[in-house]
Amino acid sequence: MASPGRGRASDLTKRRVRRARLSHFGRRACRSRRPFRDERAASAGRCRPPRMEHAPAERVDPPNAPANAGALFGRNSMKTARITAAALVVPAFLSLAPVPAAFAQSQPPAMDPTNPSGATQPMDSEGKAPDVVPRAPAGQMPSPGQQVMNPATSNPTRATTDLKTFVDKAAISGVYEIATAEVALKRATNPEIKAFAQAMITDHTRLSRSLARAARRADPSIVIPAGLDAAHAQELKRLQGMKKGAAFDRAYVMGQLLAHQEAVGLFGTYAKQNRGTPLATFARQALPVLQTHLAHVTALSEQMVQ
Repeated sequence: MASPGRGRASDLTKRRVRRARLSHFGRRACRSRRPFRDERAASAGRCRPPRMEHAPAERVDPPNAPANAGALFGRNSMKTARITAAALVVPAFLSLAPVPAAFAQSQPPAMDPTNPSGATQPMDSEGKAPDVVPRAPAGQMPSPGQQVMNPATSNPTRATTDLKTFVDKAAISGVYEIATAEVALKRATNPEIKAFAQAMITDHTRLSRSLARAARRADPSIVIPAGLDAAHAQELKRLQGMKKGAAFDRAYVMGQLLAHQEAVGLFGTYAKQNRGTPLATFARQALPVLQTHLAHVTALSEQMVQ
């Protein structure tokens, strides 16, 4: 007859074997994704729902990724993914830094206002650009009563270089004023123009005598011209060939306007450059008379334009 202890041990062993079988069958059912073959294993809660396993998606590394990029990207390592992304983005951002400088170098230089064409100016031996004569802006033309002067000949320093040059120009100017005024007294139709011509004869006759006295005090051997040069002689001949009328009045007034502009510049420049000399004193005293003539003939020219 079996003892009670052996019976209890036998029952314990049977329970352990049965429990192991249930556990084995439950795990097998979960792994195979088939219905549980043992309802007692399912009721005991010893089986977890089957985990769905998917085939991993094929990963494509970036073109500039390092050789060990595959080891850095793990399914469960977000920290590693962030570090790898930073390692790829930072070099790409730094590579864009030289772009503004290269863009600035590629831009054309600013346009120079004094050199609109953009042509390269030649340099002298010291590496400096030569002086450029200023020009009038495009579209800006001188007014009808404005005199256009050449910078090469309108420079006061070049206008009067010595005593002989001043005496010759001043004497020829006086002879021209008197000769053209005599023609205007005969052929002018405007009374104001005739009055102006009479004033020219009176004033320039007196100025010519004063010029001769001052020139001989400065240089007793100086020769004072008594006639006209080629340019003034041609202008006088043109006036003499014109008939009496409005055309003559206009030609005479315009000629006197240019002649007195030149005379005022000549006398004023010499008076400033040669102070204390007899000729400079004469030029300074004659300048107000010439300026009065210029104002008078300017008013006559404006009346004709109107």
